[in-house]
Amino acid sequence: MLHPSAQSRYLNLLRSYERLKKEVHSADFSNFVTDANHLREAIEKDPACTPLQKIEAQKLYTDRWCKMCNEIPNNEKHFKLRKKDVSDTVVKKGFDIGCFGVGGFGVGEHSIVLELADGTQMDALDFIESVINLYRPIFP
Repeated sequence: MLHPSAQSRYLNLLRSYERLKKEVHSADFSNFVTDANHLREAIEKDPACTPLQKIEAQKLYTDRWCKMCNEIPNNEKHFKLRKKDVSDTVVKKGFDIGCFGVGGFGVGEHSIVLELADGTQMDALDFIESVINLYRPIFP
């Protein structure tokens, strides 16, 4: 088992978060949203988690950011968009994109933008910050 506990999956989520804060890459973003999506259920099923942690995890099923963590990998898995909250996930790469001064020499950094169903856009770094802030109180 790759993640024998909810705590292990949360630590993996934090690793993806820290990597993304340093350099945006689609593989780390994919790992992040997948771990965030599965972490809710892992908390519920992990006997080591407290009843309070399980109650807090249940609340996340109605949270917009957590719903998007389910929607994004499902869109990727099915190769089609199921327009709910996210209408598209756009990855761009090059200079003057993403964080200043990171990315491979001559390549530039990835930038990931979520195109939301209401027509607005959200940068992936803002999105992951919103998601990680949901889980921090559950794993103090």
